[in-house]
Order: sequence, then structure tokens, then C-alpha cells
Amino acid sequence: MKTKQMTDLCAAVTGRALTFDCGGEIPLESKIGVFREGYPPGVARYPHFVWATPKDEDNVMRSFITAFCSKYKEPDPETYFDYDGKPSFDRHAAEWNDPKKRHLSSCWHHHAGHMLSKEKLRSQIEAGFARMTPGQFSLCFYPANYGIGIFSLFGGKWIDESIAAMAQHLRANAIPFRNELSEKHWVTRFVIGATREAHAALLSGYRPEAA
Repeated sequence: MKTKQMTDLCAAVTGRALTFDCGGEIPLESKIGVFREGYPPGVARYPHFVWATPKDEDNVMRSFITAFCSKYKEPDPETYFDYDGKPSFDRHAAEWNDPKKRHLSSCWHHHAGHMLSKEKLRSQIEAGFARMTPGQFSLCFYPANYGIGIFSLFGGKWIDESIAAMAQHLRANAIPFRNELSEKHWVTRFVIGATREAHAALLSGYRPEAA
């Protein structure tokens, strides 16, 4: 998958401007740095976390979501209380709510108990998928050796419509295909059986707004 595509997709589903310390493609079976907003590669000395990418394209998003939910650390204002049990994040609010200062907030260095839980991060990702537009869902498609895949785990209206639109696109180009789910059911496959280059060319001609 192209790094730019992965960056845009992650921004859509996480709501955060994360960047990746790699070239134009997300490398498989590699370790790459993931930088949080405000600290892109070349500026930050260390990545926010390291993502060990999977062996194949079908597991890229699954692998990233797992790494994000387990390794990404972001302050959770709902965990701040004073000794009387009253919310106490107000002292940090001005800095935290300023987009130009948030990445420097001292809250990033607080105890792990003040960070978003894995469950909250997972819920945020599911909500991110749910609010994506048809155009954003086109980011979920990628070329593979077998044909074209789409991350479809969370389902929903736009996934169904995107799958139907891709099927229409392939039929319009007289391309025979069949659908199947990946082993973990994270991906819906359009099995075509041509070359990877041919699959990429077919995908490059896909326009969701026109399908």
C-alpha cells in the first residue's frame, strides 16, 4: 500500500494526523516508526511507537489497528480527578485545546493510568469507519497479487456500497472476478488472477463518485 494512502486512511479512522517513517510504500515484514501529530519524521528524534508490519497486504490494517490500540498513548481528560472526586483536567485544558500547543502538553508524560485505554481507542476507530464518506472508503481498496482487496471488517452502509461500486467498475471493464473473505474476515477480496500491475491499473481507474 502507498504510504500516502495509509496516512490518509489512518487520519480518517483514528482522527489523528499520524505519519510513517518509510518511503513511498508501506513495507511488509518491517518495523517502521509511527509519529504523532506535531512530530513528523525528521523533526522528532524518536517515533511515538514502532509498528511491525505483517507479511501480506490483507493484514496491513488489522496489524496497524492492533498496534495502535496497544501502543498509542494519548492523555484521556476523563481520567483526571482531584481528591474530592471532582474532574480536574481544567488546569491542562487551555494548553490541551490549543492545536499549536497540544503536542507539547505535559499531559503526554503523565502516568499510564491517565492515557486512553485500548477499548476507547478501538471504539474511536470503529466510530471513524462509521463516519467515513464514500470517497474516503475508496482508501480501503488496495491492489494485491490475487486481485483487489478492501478492508471491510466493520461493515456498514459505505462498505456495502463500495463493494457494489467496485463490482460495477470491474464488470464495466469486462473483468471476470469472484468475491471471498480473507481468513480473519477483515478483508473482502475481488479475486481476478491477473498480474499485480494489472490489478493496480484497474484500481487506479476506479472513481467511487462515478461508480
